[in-house]
Amino acid sequence: MILVLLMTGGAWVPAFLFPDWMKTASLFSPIRWAIDGFDAMTWRGFGFHDALAPVGVLLLFAVILTVVAGLRFKWEPEAG
Repeated sequence: MILVLLMTGGAWVPAFLFPDWMKTASLFSPIRWAIDGFDAMTWRGFGFHDALAPVGVLLLFAVILTVVAGLRFKWEPEAG
C-alpha cells in the first residue's frame, strides 16, 4: 500500500506529469499533500503561508484516520 501511495502521491514522479484523472485521484493521498508542502517550502521558494493548506489537509487526514483506527480496533486493558 505504501508503494502505491508513494507512486500516486508524486514522490517518485512529479504530479504535474500525471494525466488529469491521476491528478484528481492523487488528491486523496496524504503523500501528495506532504510532497506539495515540502516542494512549496524548498525548491519553489514559497512562503510559510503557502504550506498551510497542505498542513491543514494532513491534519485532517490524521484526525480521520485516528477516528477510523479508534472505531476499528477495540483496546482492552491488560489483565494482571
